Amino acid sequence: MSESSLIGQTIDGRYEVKELIGRGGMAMVYRAAQPAMGRDVAIKVILPDVGSGPEFVQRFQQEAQIVARLEHPHILPVYDFGEYRGQAYLVMRLLEAGDLQDHIRRGMPSLQEATRLISQIASALTYAHQQGIIHRDLKPQNVLMDNGGNPYLTDFGIAKAIGATSQMTQTGALMGTPAYMAPEQWRTEPVDATTDVYALGIMAYVMLTGKMPFESETPFGLMYLHLDSMPDPLEVKRSDLPTNLTHVIFRAIAKRREERFPSAVAFGEMLQRAVNDSSQSFSVGDDFSTVLDDGGLLLRPPQDRFQPTWATQPRARSSPGTLILQPHWRRGAP
Repeated sequence: MSESSLIGQTIDGRYEVKELIGRGGMAMVYRAAQPAMGRDVAIKVILPDVGSGPEFVQRFQQEAQIVARLEHPHILPVYDFGEYRGQAYLVMRLLEAGDLQDHIRRGMPSLQEATRLISQIASALTYAHQQGIIHRDLKPQNVLMDNGGNPYLTDFGIAKAIGATSQMTQTGALMGTPAYMAPEQWRTEPVDATTDVYALGIMAYVMLTGKMPFESETPFGLMYLHLDSMPDPLEVKRSDLPTNLTHVIFRAIAKRREERFPSAVAFGEMLQRAVNDSSQSFSVGDDFSTVLDDGGLLLRPPQDRFQPTWATQPRARSSPGTLILQPHWRRGAP
């Protein structure tokens, strides 16, 4: 089915497809009218080349079931889902202001705006975590914006209920966006709420400095940076930022998950405190400050180092920048 073949069609007798408004590695997004409700909606349709198998369709529909359970002012609501001509689809609220990455590209947010956005996203994440759901692919492209500048977390396509048994995520497969993946994701270890805190910390670094904390030409280079390196303090990238922000964000992106904030909301609250108390120095936690130097850099080296041997090249893309890799880990010398 081509990109334009759905335009003019009526899906399941309810949704009149008007135009294609977006395409990612996993799906196409259309604007459609829903006459019964007197509104336009966004319909996300799985791409045929990645959705022909029942396993992927099942995972896509799992996204709908997961997100449909969530009711939060900063999570994009899912209205409906189904399958049309062999392709699974989601029906969602239509937002037309782009995503957070578009928002940043139009102009770096002020310190106050960035803090507000991070706090709102953190609130949505913590709510999802309380429902037993981890996002696992948090990035600016998965945060949509409304015309009032408010963020909405979306694309829980690879989220999985904590502790639930699932056959849909391949054993040992590494899924996520390299620039935002926590060390435990690179090691294919179990994820938890602090995995999303790490990704939110990376997003905060980008929003406040306009720069990625880790940069490499390959995902493998990024892997080593996420496993073993800390980025420059924020004030090196942007001299007008208070040093307190570096301490807070470096806790969010600590290599060891037990050294991160226990929740996304705790991170957002401490970030707000750092902005409000920017004239004063403070500690983000005794257990964490003991491994920070004056510049906010982690002093404690990783206790376990792992070296990957890759069985294959990246096998698929589920959305732009999202990789599915298959590493085999072996313990290396410290």
